[in-house]
Amino acid sequence: MKFPSKLFLAGALCVVSGVMTGGAQPAFAIDHDTIIQRQGEDVQCGPYSPNLDGLALCEEQARALLLSAGEPIPATPEGCQWEVSATPMADMYMLYRALRCGTARTQLEVLFGNHSTPVVYRSSALGAVSDPDGDAPQTLVTLYAGDPDGRARSLWQARYVMSDKKAAARCELKPAYSMDGLPYDAMIVDTARSEADTQKPDARPLCGDLGYNPAGGSIDFWRTNQGFAWYFTMPTDVWDVDPGSLTLIARNESGAWQPVPTPLP
Repeated sequence: MKFPSKLFLAGALCVVSGVMTGGAQPAFAIDHDTIIQRQGEDVQCGPYSPNLDGLALCEEQARALLLSAGEPIPATPEGCQWEVSATPMADMYMLYRALRCGTARTQLEVLFGNHSTPVVYRSSALGAVSDPDGDAPQTLVTLYAGDPDGRARSLWQARYVMSDKKAAARCELKPAYSMDGLPYDAMIVDTARSEADTQKPDARPLCGDLGYNPAGGSIDFWRTNQGFAWYFTMPTDVWDVDPGSLTLIARNESGAWQPVPTPLP
């Protein structure tokens, strides 16, 4: 199969060569062999199932391409349902489960940056799509090109934005303290402290803006998948996107849509 090369994807995300120099490898591994990749175009469409925007795939076919390994779909508000949507990303597409509430749909948009790629709300079935200041689209997740599978980049990025480099050296990538409702591979950047330490009244963030924040306000975590580090900022109440469902797809050499593999070839 011919998928986008690592060089192309790094260029698409405008990542500077050598940005990972000096990053430490986390001492854990995610078993991506449990993820089943299916040929979406072999799945039959329903009699009234339209194609997704910009794709010659119906929702049933797109759903079959989602990379998920049993992550729980977030709770569904009354009067809403989950659907599969697609957003273009260079010569790939990003698939994801999103809420539809009546005629209101949740849709995302990819914005390419200099060193990262924010994915923001174009619309939400739940209403507001701006950040708290109201002057910019609200960001759901930010992508960083991986090394090659994203784990080293997650830790490097969190350390890089910290001004105290001695404190940064004490940060590590580890499984989320509470996995309740999160994707099975959700990670956080924090020190070696225990979950009990984070629940003390004086607990504070120790690993910067991209590290774990005991105070909450949002549910922030990393995923490493398909050659990227994905930094999610999720609300503490109702979710209108399933963070465990986001999947990059590209055409293989026969022209069929397939998930971009992990790690990238």
